[in-house]
Amino acid sequence: MHLLLRIPAQHQRAVVKYLLLGATMCFLFAVLLIMAFGEESETSGHLWWKSTREVPYDQRLPYLLGGIALVALAAILFAAATWLTLHPKARGQRAEQRRLAEKLAFQTSTDEGRAQRAYERGDRGFAVTLRVDDGSHWPTLREVELQGWRQTDMRLRKAIKTSDVTPHWDGSHTVVHNYTQEATIYFVRRDHPN
Repeated sequence: MHLLLRIPAQHQRAVVKYLLLGATMCFLFAVLLIMAFGEESETSGHLWWKSTREVPYDQRLPYLLGGIALVALAAILFAAATWLTLHPKARGQRAEQRRLAEKLAFQTSTDEGRAQRAYERGDRGFAVTLRVDDGSHWPTLREVELQGWRQTDMRLRKAIKTSDVTPHWDGSHTVVHNYTQEATIYFVRRDHPN
């Protein structure tokens, strides 16, 4: 059973599904074999030429043994799937995998996460593009600097103009122009000499 714990956490759920599928198939075939063992007579021929004969016990016995073996195999597969699902170490591996997946999602979806990932990789520099006209960039800058980065340069990009046109009932319209200003901000590691 401890051999099952060597399966990587990301594959354990699939292994459990296949173990349960195998247990179900073994059980169904065992039922068929036991039903074949229960047939005491055998009929052959068609319509007027039908003949029935008794099947001796020694010819039916392999069906019973095969059915018992498949029931035992189904029980072993079901026990292995249950054990792999309920074992604390396997659950811990899956929880660790979920935690790492959440950390990776954070590191790839936010500027702070990308800064953290770049710092852990050992990159010397890091750059981020943020909207700077509304002041929403300050918390991000603070978080990036807490990761171990020092700001070195800030280059404003060309302002982006968007226009919203609202028509009125009298044929006139209102045009609202919005400008957003973005900047690319460059960082170096704090422990990196200039």
